[in-house]
Amino acid sequence: GQHWFEKPPLYFWLARLTTSILEEKEFALRLPSALLMVVSVGLVFLITWEAKKDLVAAGLSALVLLTTAYFVFAARQMRLDVPVTCAILLGFYAFIKAKNSPKWYLGVGLAVALGIMFKIVIGLLLLPIIGIYALATRPSFAIKNTWLLAGIGLGMLSILPWHIDHYLKFGQL
Repeated sequence: GQHWFEKPPLYFWLARLTTSILEEKEFALRLPSALLMVVSVGLVFLITWEAKKDLVAAGLSALVLLTTAYFVFAARQMRLDVPVTCAILLGFYAFIKAKNSPKWYLGVGLAVALGIMFKIVIGLLLLPIIGIYALATRPSFAIKNTWLLAGIGLGMLSILPWHIDHYLKFGQL
């Protein structure tokens, strides 16, 4: 009967969706985390492919993540570390792709929003990662890129309704 504010709602929304579709409730509750683990492995493959254009390196990178015991364990236990990692990897992949097509910057903002809705502050970790990468690889990188600002704005607009709603309902609680 009490409200619980420890974690944001995105994973719980996904779990509610899978439990409404599947009969096996425990499996359904764990399914979003397991699927996001698979997506994360794919994103590691794609990031490495974009960086090196080497199929072996990309495959080995994905294999390293897939055989990282804690990552697989966390996905099976429905911990929010895997979903937020997936959001961070998605944002980093979008940032790398934006080098050739600036519209990919929209994905950076949306990935930050997903990360925030999975695990609040940890979702923001994408920003310093991108900042360090940008400084190391793109000295001409400009934070004033219109697509990047639009992506961050779009991401913030996507998370504001839930945050405003809960603030109005529960205040500082």
